[in-house]
Amino acid sequence: MNRMLLGYSPDFDLFEDARATGPATGRASRKAVVFDTESAGLAAELLNAASGQHLSTTLGRMVRAHAPRDAVAPAAAELVSLLRTAARQSLPLVAGATARQAGTTYKRMGRFFGIELEGLSPEDQEFELARRFAQLTREAAHQLAMAPAGLSPAAAARWAARRAARRFAPGWAQVLDAPGAAPSASAGRWARHGACVTVLNP
Repeated sequence: MNRMLLGYSPDFDLFEDARATGPATGRASRKAVVFDTESAGLAAELLNAASGQHLSTTLGRMVRAHAPRDAVAPAAAELVSLLRTAARQSLPLVAGATARQAGTTYKRMGRFFGIELEGLSPEDQEFELARRFAQLTREAAHQLAMAPAGLSPAAAARWAARRAARRFAPGWAQVLDAPGAAPSASAGRWARHGACVTVLNP
């Protein structure tokens, strides 16, 4: 889907910072959104990645651009897989939201990123979700390049995804941090045997 999106310029004071509360009303305080042209361009790419295969290719290119070391190549593939799963929860085009479902869907997807989308048009909501996902992807790739040595590719990808999610997608961070999720780097080396995970050096 081709769109003229790079000139998009929302009200940067629209989104509320859920971590801070006002002194008297108890409502969340407003925090300006820093808009950067790179995330806008990446968001446009994501919106144009209509098919699942195209999405994987786009995500792979985005991850490699920010974590270019050959050493992280296997982990990059694992990270792309995690991001594709996240996209089904946070990008309407990937989730296949219908027009009738869009209002509820966008609200739920806003919670994925810890943002409030009320007041934006459906098209602008869709773009803002894609922009946030682009930021999440970029940060996850940066974190992947810094993953501790000794982790399996899957563990390194999850380590990077969790660190990026804690900054850009608190709703996803809750899922990744939930009991039963694969161990993080702090849990040491681990191995999966079917549905079970064994920690090798806790």
